Amino acid sequence: MLDTDVKLNKNLQSRLQPTAQLMMARKIVKKKSLAEKTTAPTEVEETNHRTRVGRIRREKTRLKIIEAAAIVFAKAGADGAVIDDFIRAAGVSRGTFYNHFDTTPALLDATIDWMADDITQAIDPHVKGIKDDAYRLATAMRLYLRWAASDPKWSAFMAKIPHIGPFAERQVRRDIQGGVRSGDFNVPHFEAAHDLLVGTSYQTIQRIAASPGQAVSTDDAVRVILRGLGATEKKINEIMRKPLPPFMPPETSSKLFR
Repeated sequence: MLDTDVKLNKNLQSRLQPTAQLMMARKIVKKKSLAEKTTAPTEVEETNHRTRVGRIRREKTRLKIIEAAAIVFAKAGADGAVIDDFIRAAGVSRGTFYNHFDTTPALLDATIDWMADDITQAIDPHVKGIKDDAYRLATAMRLYLRWAASDPKWSAFMAKIPHIGPFAERQVRRDIQGGVRSGDFNVPHFEAAHDLLVGTSYQTIQRIAASPGQAVSTDDAVRVILRGLGATEKKINEIMRKPLPPFMPPETSSKLFR
């Protein structure tokens, strides 16, 4: 009985043990799976890299066209320029131009937004550390209008633009709403407050552009805006007595009209 049991156990074990061919097949599958896991992320990374490089190159070309357009618009006006003027000034092909802009009005809108945001982004580092919303808003406006008064050519271009860029829009909304929450501002509706601020700033820049060389009290315009937003005279005087931080002009758009 014992010999028989041993033989049966050996037969059973031999059936349960994998064959050499099966073990080799398993190793091949495992290696293939491991290879797929190690190569797949590399392919994805290469695709992502190419996408990033393409996007950066596209943005550089777009900015090149916008910078050239700013000079063309400044010289010829919004209605005096044609697409060939922009293609020639930017040094790009017609196909490249149309990859970015379909019409002159579309390019004008993009140029306006870029010019407005360029100075706002230059101002932002000087005011982002200010916690008081009313003080931050007033300081940004004072810097913005003083820069406009110091650069008549820049102002002449911006005087044709009755709105601000998307970055500036976000900053204005943040500061007006923050001033209302803190009790420094008292406005019935955000849109009305927004139009007061943008409209007064726009008219001030138009006055600067129309009277080059003449002194324009930009701080008085800021005082008017703060009163319109419901700030008290005490708050206004407190804000306007504070010295302005040193301001470096926008690196790009300020050089276009030199």
